[in-house]
Amino acid sequence: MLSMPQPDRIEDSFEDLPIVEIRDNDTDFTHLLCFFYDHRYYQGGTEPTFEKISGLFRMSTKYQMDDLRNEIIAHLSSAYPSTLEQYLKAVDPMTTLPLFPPFHGQHFAVVALARETDASILLAAALWRSTCMTSQDILQGAVDLNGRRYMFSPADTQLCMLSKSRAYKKLVRVENSFAATLKRTNCVMQNQRGHFSWMLYI
Repeated sequence: MLSMPQPDRIEDSFEDLPIVEIRDNDTDFTHLLCFFYDHRYYQGGTEPTFEKISGLFRMSTKYQMDDLRNEIIAHLSSAYPSTLEQYLKAVDPMTTLPLFPPFHGQHFAVVALARETDASILLAAALWRSTCMTSQDILQGAVDLNGRRYMFSPADTQLCMLSKSRAYKKLVRVENSFAATLKRTNCVMQNQRGHFSWMLYI
């Protein structure tokens, strides 16, 4: 951050000290200042708020703080990994991830954050997990408990709906194929303690 080019001439100063106008979001920059003051303000493996981690992600990207940026990417990758093996582990109900407190629309928020910070490594999993949301949420946005709406860009909305449609069509084909392999003689009804159950032999 401090190695970035400095202006040749200082126009505004106070007591011979330069005045720098910061155009960053106040909340994001406050998180960055807190991190400068105490690096324990954000530590990988802990559970920060999404506001904190997204603010630090934007600031570390803008000011080329690679160590902090990479640590945040690694943190988010625990829930939005780039490999199938890691993804299956992430979505396992028995897996506990110190990500951030979950909220409705978080997959949409991660997609938007990944786009904003050029973190393409997070996009595949975040977009795929977004297809699990309802079509209404995808098209109109998901609203969290605080009333904040998380929406896709038009391009991501189209991409997500197409992926959802393809997955649904594939599921229908699999179900139809499965049903076609069953024969009437494969179904045996057994009476167990007064209850009827169907046993399928494939």
